[in-house]
Amino acid sequence: MLGTYQEASPVNCCCWPIRTMARTLLLVTGIVLSLVLLSGCDTESYSEELRYPTRTDPIVSGTPPLEATPEAPDTPGQMPLTSLADLADLKHPLNQEPGLENKILSPAKLSAEQRGKLETLLEKAFGTPANPKVAGIDTAAVSLLKLDEATLAEGSRLYRRHCLHCHGLTGDGRGPTAPWVNPHPREYRQGGFKFTSTELDLGARKAGRDDLLRTLRQGIEGTSMPSFVLLHDNELEALVSYVIHLSLRGEVEYETLKTILTVGLEGTIDEAVQQRLTVFGQRWVDNEQPENHIAPDPYPYDRSNTEQMRASARRGWNLFKLKTDAGCIGCHEDYGRKLKFTIDSWGTLVRRTDLTLGIYRGGRRPIDLYWRVHSGINGSFMPSFGNVLVPDEKQKAKGHPLWDMVNFLQVLPYPRMREQYGIDIDEKLPD
Repeated sequence: MLGTYQEASPVNCCCWPIRTMARTLLLVTGIVLSLVLLSGCDTESYSEELRYPTRTDPIVSGTPPLEATPEAPDTPGQMPLTSLADLADLKHPLNQEPGLENKILSPAKLSAEQRGKLETLLEKAFGTPANPKVAGIDTAAVSLLKLDEATLAEGSRLYRRHCLHCHGLTGDGRGPTAPWVNPHPREYRQGGFKFTSTELDLGARKAGRDDLLRTLRQGIEGTSMPSFVLLHDNELEALVSYVIHLSLRGEVEYETLKTILTVGLEGTIDEAVQQRLTVFGQRWVDNEQPENHIAPDPYPYDRSNTEQMRASARRGWNLFKLKTDAGCIGCHEDYGRKLKFTIDSWGTLVRRTDLTLGIYRGGRRPIDLYWRVHSGINGSFMPSFGNVLVPDEKQKAKGHPLWDMVNFLQVLPYPRMREQYGIDIDEKLPD
């Protein structure tokens, strides 16, 4: 017995304190969690004391010229223009575009009185993260857009759980994860969304609720935006409402700041905020109206007819190569394989899509491609081709140029299909 004790005792002496400490730690952790749960503490909602901060990062006023072609993207951990001091850094990507500094506005130039007044008005209209609302638009708009306080409160809770780390507290696209992903997460504060199904002018176009739901369900291919299809439909609806709330608040703030910093206000800040709230709120309402949604012409071809599909894709290819208003090759040089960087409306360094990869961020379905070509893409240099490629009734008997373009885009990423359809993207194009 003595020998057994002496053989075992060193192990017991060493391990006993560690095991005891581990058990004690687990016990304390369990007690703390139990007390939190029994106390009814809400561990998911925002604090009642938390407020949306007023914007401090610079505003990119106007879109840089199309020929702007910086040579490098943001490095990992770097966000575009967190302060005007960035423009003093010669290595900063935005410094590679001469004259861009003249298009940068600093919210720091607001007086303390102006900033305090703006903060008060925005909180009065939009509430706080814990108690979001939209006041100042009519009840019919609140109902149509599902901006009631109960839905927004649920959306706020879900946003904090699923979206905040990338898209930020105010929807500024500057959450803690944001600097480390490329492309950076979308910011909502300018009121612009890229992938929409409405045909309003680019300035007035918002994302419809269906557009935002589609993005949540599908994610965005080629980016860090995942699919949230596993969430319940009512949770997705609440998230969409909260994103609309953040976007509306951000755009009212953005345009008010922009006016103060450029031409100055004609009236009071109160009047400016209410006027913009009314205008931008109505734009969201307009985007929900069925008559403002793109109604694609029926698909005119038989997909089982190889010769018909071949002829259609080749017509789309020929349109793509045109160096005219109907052509695409001018921007998507070498079908996007020559990846040039430029600056979008958010001041973010981006590059045009390499169409040979078949990664279409707005969706790869034929209808998705139809929407992108028809009405362009908000915030980018992608224009609308609806007036150019949608034929009149007499011309439709000869083919449909927009559907031809869609057919070509669906063939483009696949070398064997291109060979089958007689499409040689490496041919030398005429000057």
